[in-house]
Amino acid sequence: MNACTNDPCHNNGTCQTGFTSKGYRCLCASGFKGDKCELDIDECALNTDTCDAEAECNNIEGSYNCTCKPGYSGDGYICTAINFCAVQNPCKNGGECENTRDGYFYRCEVGFAAKTCETKLPISSTILSKDESYVSHLFHFLGPAVGNGFPWKLCYRASLHGWDAFTFHSLCDGKKNTVTVIESNHYVFGGYTDVPWGSTTNHGGYRYTDKAFIYSLRNEEGIRPIKGMVKDPPQAIYVNPSYGPTFGGGHDIYIADNANGNGNSYTRIGISYDAPTGVEEQITIVRFTPDEVEVFYLL
Repeated sequence: MNACTNDPCHNNGTCQTGFTSKGYRCLCASGFKGDKCELDIDECALNTDTCDAEAECNNIEGSYNCTCKPGYSGDGYICTAINFCAVQNPCKNGGECENTRDGYFYRCEVGFAAKTCETKLPISSTILSKDESYVSHLFHFLGPAVGNGFPWKLCYRASLHGWDAFTFHSLCDGKKNTVTVIESNHYVFGGYTDVPWGSTTNHGGYRYTDKAFIYSLRNEEGIRPIKGMVKDPPQAIYVNPSYGPTFGGGHDIYIADNANGNGNSYTRIGISYDAPTGVEEQITIVRFTPDEVEVFYLL
């Protein structure tokens, strides 16, 4: 009797009479294995596929297919990086398009934000231009003190004017309603005061106001943007010709002289300002080296 009469081989396997104690053997079609070719071979798991390095392998019964990863085009066996900046609408307002592995992003000019740099900001900050939400949160914090819709003008940017504290004072002293914006290791924070920074000729001292606050827009704790009002008004800000913008007694936020070249700047939240929910235990000193410091005043 011919053992192959009943066609024991699955998935288009070829039956050959003899060869084994069962009286037949199966020659499996590509993509299958097993005594009766009943098992699918997962080429993706075995890394026997021929997909491009920038493609995803997808196992299917008896075979596999390849799909190019985001940012690449092709048949999956050959994938080429897509130049999104060449095929998408150009950036607006002087922004520059830059390709990434998974798409593109727009590097906006100072004073503009949003996905295609279409939004003009009321504050021309290199820090805040990186994320439009920074501006909306900061202006929400500023609203009770100064209202909204007013333009803010730059008086000091460390990367532009230099990191010497004396330079900060020479450009910003005497200006009421200033907001300081600090970036360090992608964290964004700072403070507001309605009283002006002091004269560059004095030797330092505290200034009184009950309207000042400090804030964080992006923080190490990963919590929402937060604001802390001054709770010790006589020590709201500290002015000293050798200090950068400094808030609170002790201090809550201190920017050192030539801060980009040392680790002397620090935060110690909860001294003269309320510690917002989520950071009550941050009384200890946290030292940092700022990447940028900006100060704006209300026109």
